[in-house]
Amino acid sequence: MCGHLKYPVRTENFSRPLGQSQSALDRKRASFAGYSSIGIFDLPDNRFDTIALLDIIKLIEKEKESFQPEIIFTHHGGDLNIDHQRTFEAVMTATRPLQNEIVNTLITFETPSGTEWRASSDPRHFIPNLFIEVSEENLNAKIKGMQAYEFEKRDYPHPRSPEALKILAQRYGVMMGGNLYEAFQIIRMNLTDYKNGNI
Repeated sequence: MCGHLKYPVRTENFSRPLGQSQSALDRKRASFAGYSSIGIFDLPDNRFDTIALLDIIKLIEKEKESFQPEIIFTHHGGDLNIDHQRTFEAVMTATRPLQNEIVNTLITFETPSGTEWRASSDPRHFIPNLFIEVSEENLNAKIKGMQAYEFEKRDYPHPRSPEALKILAQRYGVMMGGNLYEAFQIIRMNLTDYKNGNI
């Protein structure tokens, strides 16, 4: 996989303690997940549709050029959140499978309360086809990171509550005959590099 994990956008209006900058909080939250680096940009929360898609694409292309990822994990295109939808569209465009494109695999993840609440008649549902086993430590880091977002965290039975996040991981574990799993959806995977032993 790629050597660095990048969080492509910074959203506004998150609660933070007095005297603590937003970027400092973003870095603290990212450290919970073990990110080796993050990219922080000033983009309007829940208003990515007010920005030209090309501008978002250029941000992603610049980051892609910087650290040359072979695999990108991004938001699911069917999420209710407009920022997630636009991010997905921008990533898809910035990583078109042209000749010499370094990104060979695109994978989306679900966002509890944003992914599963799509209308049942909508064709853009999250359909996981990749399952990765995680440890209790991994899950706790995810929960700790979620709890750091004061305006985003919720009490049970909300899907973003600590209890619900653990139940979700256990549900996927049951599906896979194990304990705790995270589910993803492979959007595109170029197997040529795998076949040639380059990955």
